[in-house]
Amino acid sequence: MPRFQEVPTGAISLIASLILVILQMLPASSESIQLRQSGGVYMLPVRINDMVTVPFVLDSGAAEVALPNDVFSVLRRSGTITDSDFIGNGTYTLADGATVSSDRYILHKMSVGGHVVTNVVAHVASVKGDPLLGQRFLQKLPGWTLDNVQHALVLHDDAGTAGEQQQTAARVPPGENPFAQWAPRVEPLTPLPLQRTGPMPTMPSAPVLPTRVSLQDIFNADMLNVRMPFLESRVGVARRVFNVAGEQGRTYVIDGCDVTAYIRKKEVVAYSLVLGGSEPWRSAKGNCNIDISTFTDETLRTNDLTIGKFINVMGTGLAGMGLTGFGADPRNLFRAACITSCGNAADPTVEFHWDGPLASGLLKIDLISTISDSTSIDAAERWKNLITKAEGETYVINAKYNCDERYQKIGLQLFRDVQVHEIIIRSGDRPVDPFFARLCGRR
Repeated sequence: MPRFQEVPTGAISLIASLILVILQMLPASSESIQLRQSGGVYMLPVRINDMVTVPFVLDSGAAEVALPNDVFSVLRRSGTITDSDFIGNGTYTLADGATVSSDRYILHKMSVGGHVVTNVVAHVASVKGDPLLGQRFLQKLPGWTLDNVQHALVLHDDAGTAGEQQQTAARVPPGENPFAQWAPRVEPLTPLPLQRTGPMPTMPSAPVLPTRVSLQDIFNADMLNVRMPFLESRVGVARRVFNVAGEQGRTYVIDGCDVTAYIRKKEVVAYSLVLGGSEPWRSAKGNCNIDISTFTDETLRTNDLTIGKFINVMGTGLAGMGLTGFGADPRNLFRAACITSCGNAADPTVEFHWDGPLASGLLKIDLISTISDSTSIDAAERWKNLITKAEGETYVINAKYNCDERYQKIGLQLFRDVQVHEIIIRSGDRPVDPFFARLCGRR
């Protein structure tokens, strides 16, 4: 029977020590969080208490996490923050030197990427602005750096322990036989500093789609904010290109349906779809409909969709609740360029603007209905008569009802049973419409 040579324990110790040194030299595991540059600052999505995701400004100069009052109000309404989280007041110094007193709350869980930080103190700022991610949060991370090339926040899983734990490893003096007397001398080594030995983190890749995509593939949350060349690599060249309100519209035919992508700085910020149905203004193909649940947690399809059906499932949005901020404006809830004396060039339309909560990623959905059938014509006539009685005919002809929240809410109620002609799903603020900007001097 063959005999196996016994390995001396000293050699095992040396090999284990060498392995330890090699492991120390490997790059630390890390996670790269893509940052969005806005107005000279970096922003990143932060999930609070596993309920809502809020875009925060990364501000290492701020001591605490700061929540503007409008953001705090939305978090309170959603139940993310309750009275039991209140821990008292604090005094804070503003940029102009003034001091203010602010309420302070505990955020039980804040998540950035795959990293979770618990029990973070945040204060409510009375001034308008963006939420700030300050040192109270950043100091609880194991380690972080900014990658200015890729515009990313790099989180290092073991950065906190790399410099804290003293390690030992075998070191063989020069010229000495490592197996001499099977007992090498062991001396402490200085822990290796955290260093990058691999390539810099790369930007997240675009969503993987089949070469030929379906209508529902395009109307997916992952397809918002992709680059225009990537979109056209899947759907082909645009059939029509036009400019509107500071954006470029590019129309494609997908599954026989008209889809328009709205481009801003070569990035797709919105998609619109002319819905299918039997009416003359609809697409002839009934399959020109989508499932909106790919963008929200609610089950809702666009088949025979009316404004009322949408509101029954999704609500009236932030603007409909009278909330402002994040692009929501109660004065921009429901509008129509004209409801009388519109001419014959095209059927007039009405628009309902839905502004999603923080949990939806501040998604925006616009529903457009044409005034072309008996239901919509009747709603428009009733709306016109009501406004004319109160304000006069000139007021209606000049479309001044678009500047009054009262008449917008009345119009929204009157058009609840009107079918939707077109749906626009958007990420980010809506472009400013020149007509309404001039009309009301504010949009």
